[in-house]
Amino acid sequence: MGATEALAEFAAALRGLKERSGRSFAALAHRTGTSRSTLHRYCAGTVLPPDFRLVSQLAAACGATRRDLARLRGLWEVAEAAAPAEQPGWRPRNELPRDIGDFTGRDAELDALLAAVSASDVHAIDGMGGVGKTSLVVRCAHRLAPSYPDGQFFVDLHAHTPGHPPLSPDAALETLLRAVDVPGERIPPTVEQRAALWRSTLAGRRVLLVLDNATDAAHVRSLLPGHPGCLTLITSRRRLSELDGVSALALDVLREDEAVGLFRRIAGADRGDDASVGECVRLCGFLPLAIRIAAARLRDRPVWTVEHLNKRLRRRTRGLSELNAVFALSHQHLDEPQQRMFRLLGLHPGADIDADAAAALAGIEPLDAEDVLESLVDVHLVQQREPGRYRLHDLLRGHAAATAAAEEDPAALSEASVRLWDYYLAAATEASLRWLEAERVNLVAVIEHCSDEHAWRISLVLWQFFLARAYHQDWQRTHEVALAAADRLGDLDARAEVLKNLGVLNWRLGNNEQAIA
Repeated sequence: MGATEALAEFAAALRGLKERSGRSFAALAHRTGTSRSTLHRYCAGTVLPPDFRLVSQLAAACGATRRDLARLRGLWEVAEAAAPAEQPGWRPRNELPRDIGDFTGRDAELDALLAAVSASDVHAIDGMGGVGKTSLVVRCAHRLAPSYPDGQFFVDLHAHTPGHPPLSPDAALETLLRAVDVPGERIPPTVEQRAALWRSTLAGRRVLLVLDNATDAAHVRSLLPGHPGCLTLITSRRRLSELDGVSALALDVLREDEAVGLFRRIAGADRGDDASVGECVRLCGFLPLAIRIAAARLRDRPVWTVEHLNKRLRRRTRGLSELNAVFALSHQHLDEPQQRMFRLLGLHPGADIDADAAAALAGIEPLDAEDVLESLVDVHLVQQREPGRYRLHDLLRGHAAATAAAEEDPAALSEASVRLWDYYLAAATEASLRWLEAERVNLVAVIEHCSDEHAWRISLVLWQFFLARAYHQDWQRTHEVALAAADRLGDLDARAEVLKNLGVLNWRLGNNEQAIA
């Protein structure tokens, strides 16, 4: 029997059981925790349930007898044996950030995390900002990736990103479902339905999931796979002991020998004696982020000694935290274009930025902006998760914004913001789908922070993109902002256009009364 015939025979038996029970797909979805659309596909024979436990749950919800269950098992096994190795639509992929080349220390923590994987499938790593949680988890994930061949996924939940609200569970689930090639029109509207679809999609798969920068346990609970063959690594500044079955690891600052090792690896093995290097890492509070920045500053100034660096740090720590002292010192010794770009990056509301947007922000050419951004990467003030896209660490973003407010003329900051909003409006108007996908999160953040005029104009440019890709939540969110902006401006034409689009959205979501209103 071929795969198609075997799948059709299994689906017919499952469909007959469902019809005999008299229960609707909605009722069965509630009983099994699987979405209605997924159950419909199983009964229609368009996809085979990846795990027989799902079949058992559905059969039990339909009131199946032992004889029914035995027949279903036999048909499922035949269809599963005849199915191709990969079901259509599933493309294993690795979305992990690049591993840090100068990762140093944390041997005990890394060994503990690797050893704990065999005992639990959910692990939470907590600690203060800048302590190196993400670096440790990414290193661990790369080590474990071969054991999870069906995909490795990374989601930044933005719990502590200045100017950027935390990524909501429903938005995170949409991101994950799209990452495993679920079309937008098949993604259900509620968190519960999305979580059920996410779990059923992963059933029978071996997937590694990194949830970075979580607010608390509630932030990630609905994102966890339900299958024990999957592994989830979570980072947070809070302990997540409320999660059932979680294995917790608290990350502290580096030990002195590890801090010295990291400093020497970046600055150079021959820079300074043990005593002066030891004092420097103590002035940095043994915090990896601060050590990286201070060591890079020394590396890029060959005439400096460690003693000279320490003297400057000691002077700046009067009234400042160690971390802010390092930031301030690093900013002071950038050249003028670097200083200005770093300060202006604190104005950008999105998750990351490319060279074109940075050029608009600074009022310079894109090639010049790229050169400045790359030089900021070299001194660890800017991170580069993928080629061409740059971001600030959460703590550095706050410092950049505060420095901009203190040192830039308010009129100049306003002009920089307007250039950025103009750029996004023009770029979105002419953009390809690929650009819109890459910038979607940034565009939504821009609409929430820009001028009223830009807010409604950018929203109206984006609505067809949101429609085509079924980004209903972004559509709702941006148009509510746009409607408030049009009201403040008293622009009746803009208000009419926004209301029309919100009507179309509610009609697509089945909210007919609200759509008509």
